Amino acid sequence: MIDRGLGYILLLDSGNTRLKCRAVSLFHPELSFQEQILAETSIANDDIDQLGVVLQDYQQRFGQLVHVYGVSVAGEAIQKHCEAVVGHVVDTASPITWLAVMQSHLGLQNHYALDQIGKDRWYGVLGAYTHALAQVSGYSAFLYISFGTATTIDAVIAQDYVGGVILPGVQLMQRSLFQGTAQLPEVRLPHTPAIAFPKATYAAIEAGIAIAQAGAVMRQVQKFYRDYQRVPSLLVSGGARKGVLAEIQQAYQEWAEPLQLPPLKLIELETPVLDGIHQVLLKS
Repeated sequence: MIDRGLGYILLLDSGNTRLKCRAVSLFHPELSFQEQILAETSIANDDIDQLGVVLQDYQQRFGQLVHVYGVSVAGEAIQKHCEAVVGHVVDTASPITWLAVMQSHLGLQNHYALDQIGKDRWYGVLGAYTHALAQVSGYSAFLYISFGTATTIDAVIAQDYVGGVILPGVQLMQRSLFQGTAQLPEVRLPHTPAIAFPKATYAAIEAGIAIAQAGAVMRQVQKFYRDYQRVPSLLVSGGARKGVLAEIQQAYQEWAEPLQLPPLKLIELETPVLDGIHQVLLKS
């Protein structure tokens, strides 16, 4: 049983469209990582005041809010709004500690330009790294793929984060086609492999976006195999991933079978950025 009297710590992942929150208890070292997670919620950026309601609920359930740690790529206005809401609960000059990107965290060396990498991207890589350590045999070779507003594909080999690529995400591709043309409709991607040669516009858009996303992933898988002689595991997150995973798996199978490569290891992650923050705090 967790002691309410000790209170809780709040973790925040402030992204381009949503604020993700996690209440954790870090005062009981005997608890496992999962047992330390008390609650999670997600709030749209245009409804940040709802954070106050969430904090009231958490206080009733878990006791006093002790501290708040977060990462943000949502811009200064959203950060200030979050600080104002939290400031009603935490009576300090700096109600939220916004975390920075470091050269090394959790034993993982960061080879990306520190002044250019998004904080959510780095902590997402860290979250994926800790999942890989725990779940994947041969964890030291993986790609972390986030299908968010942008799609990012990042590579880790041994204890080195060696970098990655950024491309427009699923929704940005959909929006650009819808807004940049006179008559092309908005669509939703199915959870099945793309049709190779569609004969209708909806299907053509669905297939084009899925193939573009999966093709970028597969190209990075192939480059990883070329450079490190290892097939990377894929650790995947983001709300748009469901419409792309089937196409990735089919594309991998078609490439790997003639080369007699092992089956694709694919793990879906729900909140890797919060996991990364959580693990860094545990180790600090």
